[in-house]
Amino acid sequence: MTGCLAACLAQKQSHPHLRLLLSIGGSSGSSTFAEVASSAVTRDTFAASARQFIDKYNFDGVDSKYMHPSSLSRIHSSLNPSLTPVVSPVDWEHPKDANQGRDYLSLLQTCRKHLPSPQYLLTSALPTGEWCLRNIDISTVATTLDWINLMCYDFSGPWTELSGHQCQLYSPEHPHNAFAKRSCDAAVKYLFGRGVPGSKVVIGIPVYGRSFLGTNNIGQQFNGHAGEAGGVIEYKDLPRTNAVEYVDWNVGAAFSVGGDAGFVSYDVPATVTAKAQFVKQKGLRGLFYWTGVADAPLDRGDRSLIRAGWAELSS
Repeated sequence: MTGCLAACLAQKQSHPHLRLLLSIGGSSGSSTFAEVASSAVTRDTFAASARQFIDKYNFDGVDSKYMHPSSLSRIHSSLNPSLTPVVSPVDWEHPKDANQGRDYLSLLQTCRKHLPSPQYLLTSALPTGEWCLRNIDISTVATTLDWINLMCYDFSGPWTELSGHQCQLYSPEHPHNAFAKRSCDAAVKYLFGRGVPGSKVVIGIPVYGRSFLGTNNIGQQFNGHAGEAGGVIEYKDLPRTNAVEYVDWNVGAAFSVGGDAGFVSYDVPATVTAKAQFVKQKGLRGLFYWTGVADAPLDRGDRSLIRAGWAELSS
């Protein structure tokens, strides 16, 4: 056996404590979720097939958000180590209306039937935007899931008219637009307000930055972006040559200015440490990282985001 599946199984053999996740969906893989979730027959087929694959290849569950195999051992390193070793996450991006929200819940409930607790854990990735969460009965979803992977990133990007922080911990007192209101804290408050317990919430850390060319701060018009589509630059390639790195502690957000990428918004070890402290203060489940292979290598001193989060959560 070769390829990604073999690499995952080799990781598990080398690290028996490792929890491997079969990941389904994500931003580029969710086009069929609405159809699959709309019928009891297709929901059952989906859940049964996932269970069959997991059991056949000795995976620990199914995650609906794609994760590179070599990142799996580190993605969940910040989660509570007392968890049962079987994990199953789901990432439909995203139910677009109330009908799809109901189908999403039905899909999760069907997966729960085929992946019973406590033998299996069932989780799902969700965005922070109320434009999506309002379509979902989040309190019932939370009772079905073992935890929610809250994607606390992409608050700003090429879809916004002005530059902004893409992963701020707190919302500013005077946001420059509606997107700037988004934050980890605001998203957690939204879930808490609907009865979701902190033990069901995992905060997501982006291991990449978003570039805004022709700008040097937030709230400015920009004329393009550097990096890959959407202005994405892997964290291990930041800051850019001749760029200066800053942290705005009013909102808990890092960024750099200069070089060939303009204004770039991303997390640094100091802001990840702050988010880990926030996790402990609020009684949340932990942190996850998207995606681990973009993290700074260990030979770059204290630049690793995953190491920073683990150090604070385990202290």
